[in-house]
Amino acid sequence: VGYIGEVNDVGDNNSTSGGVGWGGYMAIMTDAFSENPLITTVAVNQPDDPLDITSDCGNVRCGGFGDFIDVEIDDEGRPWIALAHNAAGFEEAIIGTLTEGPALFGDLAYLPVLPSGGNTTLLMG
Repeated sequence: VGYIGEVNDVGDNNSTSGGVGWGGYMAIMTDAFSENPLITTVAVNQPDDPLDITSDCGNVRCGGFGDFIDVEIDDEGRPWIALAHNAAGFEEAIIGTLTEGPALFGDLAYLPVLPSGGNTTLLMG
């Protein structure tokens, strides 16, 4: 599943003023039918690079953030998430995946490790 959430805790009034920001998250589960299933959640972005910094984003539409959140599973069983990146100012998207971890369909197997991305993989402007 893909979702948006606070990069850091916000105040009681749900205001993201002061640079709190909102990030993207992906949660996976490989043992849904277990008595005690394990859900692993990973952040798509670094805390110092929020996907949206709209003030009071929790009570308003956030300028389109959340209009597009999608998760797909590729042929190897690797999950991929896509989110809007409004804070960039260029109407870009963020695409994320697990660099390593379990395949999410077929036999439970470890995925081939992918190299980590980072700022060098971003097209800014």
